[in-house]
Amino acid sequence: MNSNANSNAAEPSRYFTGRAARTIGGLIRRIGRYIFSRRMVWAVAILASLLGLIHQYENWNATRELASARAGVLARIGTENLIDILPEVVPEEENFFAVPIIKSWRKSNPMGAGAFEYVFPAEQLLPVGFPSPVVLRDTGDMHLDLAGWVQQRTATGRPLSAGQSPASALQSDLAGHREIITLLIAGLDRPGSQIIPCRRASLLEANGNPNEAGLPLLTGAMRLQNNLAIHLLASAVVGDAEKTRGIAGVMLTLAESCANDPNLVPLLLGMALYQEALGALSEALHCGTLTDADFNEIQRWLAKTNDVKAAERTFFETLLASATVFDRFKTQVGHRAAFGPDFDAGCFMGTLIAPIGWVDSNRAFASKMMLLMSGMGGAETWRSGDAGSMEVASLMQQKSGGANPRQLLGRIAIPGISGMWVKSAQNLFKRRCAILTCALHRHWLLHGSYPTRLTELDASLLPGPQPDPARADAPLNYRLTEKGFLLWSVGLDRVDDGGNPEKDWIWRHEI
Repeated sequence: MNSNANSNAAEPSRYFTGRAARTIGGLIRRIGRYIFSRRMVWAVAILASLLGLIHQYENWNATRELASARAGVLARIGTENLIDILPEVVPEEENFFAVPIIKSWRKSNPMGAGAFEYVFPAEQLLPVGFPSPVVLRDTGDMHLDLAGWVQQRTATGRPLSAGQSPASALQSDLAGHREIITLLIAGLDRPGSQIIPCRRASLLEANGNPNEAGLPLLTGAMRLQNNLAIHLLASAVVGDAEKTRGIAGVMLTLAESCANDPNLVPLLLGMALYQEALGALSEALHCGTLTDADFNEIQRWLAKTNDVKAAERTFFETLLASATVFDRFKTQVGHRAAFGPDFDAGCFMGTLIAPIGWVDSNRAFASKMMLLMSGMGGAETWRSGDAGSMEVASLMQQKSGGANPRQLLGRIAIPGISGMWVKSAQNLFKRRCAILTCALHRHWLLHGSYPTRLTELDASLLPGPQPDPARADAPLNYRLTEKGFLLWSVGLDRVDDGGNPEKDWIWRHEI
């Protein structure tokens, strides 16, 4: 009885299973007949033709966009070849960066085969447990808080001896930690300074592939510069002219090594190193024992670099390097990882099926944006470049273009920087003020007083014209004060506010 019941209960299951199989099989046959029907073949052919036409149009349109962008690049830069804009390699025997003490700081880097870094031993410039004096900053100038330092020193159980001045005590504490500085000063007779390997050397070694042309890491460079500034200011306050001149040269030359290599990372580091050097130099030039030869040598170091030109060339390098990446992107799938973490798997798959012209559209977009950021050239490059950077930042924030496949990769390629142009112009202003300060001191040595106008300076006291970076070729403003003199630029708004430190860029020199 139970067996028959179970058998009858199983029948519907076999029935419905067979019926479902027949239904599915019939559906598959109908779908197959439809897929291989004439109408479907025509639909597929029409769709393929439409996709082909879309690809052809996108490729044609991208060719036009790229041709326009390339014309703009040639008009602004004069070349599309990255190697053409890179400085020549400085031979090691002429390169400050190749002095033995700096070469000894070179270490291998586990981040990659053949990679290395320079580890600057900043801590070796100061004694262990040394209460570092506070550096006061006033509109970019730097001063040592010696009174505060004496209190720190006394609190550690080392008060000044009878008759000892704070400046002489500071010099005494630092005296045993000058070996590195002495070795660096010895290399200042070399005419050039360039990171090893420089951008050109790295690019040549990588067969022109900017993705593989890495630069060494520079670890502790800013801390070294900060501690050099303490030595420089200490030498200046006690009137040690030789040390003052030498340390100033080292600080400026270290910054030159970075700023003159056209790549964003070393340029930004070089700008920071220059800011520290120029701030300390402003105070150090008060040293009453510097000679005409000392001032002339400091002028020579200062005149080696034009901060705005260095920034301009770095923008060119970034633009041309990205163009090379886009070219490789089109032909070699492996290079698509060069766009970093923003280039995810979805983007990767999209590039395999999208019109190849979209790569050219992205390259054209990136080139036009970076040209806008590079300014118009000439004396006002930094100002037009800063305006261009702000315009690009505004365009990048617009949501409407965020998912545009013709701009997606281009947006990733555009460097995210802000304020670089203004900082480079301010560095150039301070550099020119320091050059003029040296010239004014040389005038003092000749005539016993400062001139009432800059036009009274003899041309032989200057390495060349020193105009206001904020007003094309207009001269910097200058006036005598009760304790010295004041130099100023009209600054961002181009309005002369008489040396108002809140509106103008100023350089105050007081004795």
